Amino acid sequence: MSTVVVAEATDGALDVVLAVWVCTGVTETGAAGAADGGWITSAMTYEPGSTGSLLLVSAGAASSGLTATPEADQATDQTMSSESDGQSGWWGHYTGTVTEGDDVTVGVTFSADADCVIGVVELPALAGQTPAVVTADMPPVSEGDSSGNLSGNFNPPAGSVLVAAVNCGGTAEQTVTTFDAMGLTWTQRAYQYNGSYAGTIAMFTATIPAAPGPGETDTMWRQATPFNYGTFYFEQDGSGLTVATFGNEFWVTQDVPLALIGFYSPEGAPVLPDWCGLWDVSTQEIVAGTGVTGPDWSGAAGSGWVQYSYDGSVTLQANTRYRVSVSYGGADTGWDGYTFAYWADDETGAPGDPQITSLAGLIVMPGAAEADGTSGAQTGYTGSHIAYPSGETDHQNFYIDVGVKVPAGPASGSGLLMACFP
Repeated sequence: MSTVVVAEATDGALDVVLAVWVCTGVTETGAAGAADGGWITSAMTYEPGSTGSLLLVSAGAASSGLTATPEADQATDQTMSSESDGQSGWWGHYTGTVTEGDDVTVGVTFSADADCVIGVVELPALAGQTPAVVTADMPPVSEGDSSGNLSGNFNPPAGSVLVAAVNCGGTAEQTVTTFDAMGLTWTQRAYQYNGSYAGTIAMFTATIPAAPGPGETDTMWRQATPFNYGTFYFEQDGSGLTVATFGNEFWVTQDVPLALIGFYSPEGAPVLPDWCGLWDVSTQEIVAGTGVTGPDWSGAAGSGWVQYSYDGSVTLQANTRYRVSVSYGGADTGWDGYTFAYWADDETGAPGDPQITSLAGLIVMPGAAEADGTSGAQTGYTGSHIAYPSGETDHQNFYIDVGVKVPAGPASGSGLLMACFP
C-alpha cells in the first residue's frame, strides 16, 4: 500500500522535521514511549515494558552541522542537518538485549553545545517473530515549513507498523498531529517540550492493515478521507462542470475479477454520477460488461464513499491500462470534488508520485510521469457524457475507486510492484 505521512504543528517558528520508520514483526498492542530534553547529550534511560521489544529512538539538536555519536548498542537509520532552520537530527533503534524492567540507555551525544530533545517508542514483538526496521521502505527525512511537513510517497508492507517522529522548533510549546493519505489511525506515544531549545519532539504510531485474502476485495482508496494538506487541497466542484466524464488510469498485476467501482461524493453533493464503467486506454472503448447506466450506488449523494458492485464475471487482464470512470449528464453542479496536484511529478511530496499501489499489490495507479493520458495526465476528463476521458485535469484526484477480487493464488500483500508494467 502506498501512502504519505503528514506532520503538523502549532506556533512553528522553525521548519518541522519528519522521520518515519517502517517496522515488521511488532505490534502496537502494548506500545509505549517516553521523551526528555537535555544539553549536548540527547540520551535517556528507558525501562522496557516487555522482553524482546523494538526500541525506536529520535534525537534532535538546536544547531545545524552537528554529528551524532550513538550510545552503545544502537544502529543509525537516518540523520539530517538543516542550515535553514538550525537543526540536526538522528534516528535509530536499539540493537542490544531488551528485557522487561531492565533499564537501557538510548540516544546520542552531539558534536557541539546545543539544546536537545529525545524520544523513544517501544513496540512489543509479535509472537514467534523477530522485530526489524525495514530501512529500504523508509521515506527520506523531510523538512516542511513553519506549520507542517509531509513525507514522500512510500510503500510499507501490509501488517507493518509505522513510527513517525516529529522535531520542530517554535516560540512556545506546540501541539503536534500526524495523519496520512490512506486514513490510518495514529496514536501519540511520546512528547517533550524543551523550553531552552524552544523545540518540541513528538512520536506517533500507526499500523498498516493486513492484506485482503482470497475472495476478499482489494481496493485502491480503502474508503480513505480525501487528502487535504498545503498545496494538495481538497475542493468540492473542482471541475466547475455539470456534464462531465472523469477517469483514473490503472492496471492490475495479475488477471483478477472486477469487484466494484467506487466514488467519493462530497458533503452537499446534490446528485451521484449516472454512469460508471472502465475504459481500455489503448482502444478508448468501454470494457465489455463494465458500463452501467443508472448504477445502484451503495449510498446517497453527499454521503462520502459509495460503490457499485459487479458480479465477478468481468476479468481484468494483467498489465493492460484501464481508466476507471464515472460520468454525469444532468444540469447540477457540485457533484464532484478533487485534491489538487495529487499526481503531479513537479510538486515535492505529491501523494500520487511516482505511483501508488493497493494493499494487496494487485492495483497500480501511475503518477503523472507514467500515465498515458494527454500531457501525462493521470486523471482524464471530458465535458461530454459517457465519452472517453482524454483531457488533462492539472493532476487532480477525483477519487474514483476500483476494486478487484483477490484470487486463490498468492497476491503480493506488500505494496511492492511487479518489475514489468505497460
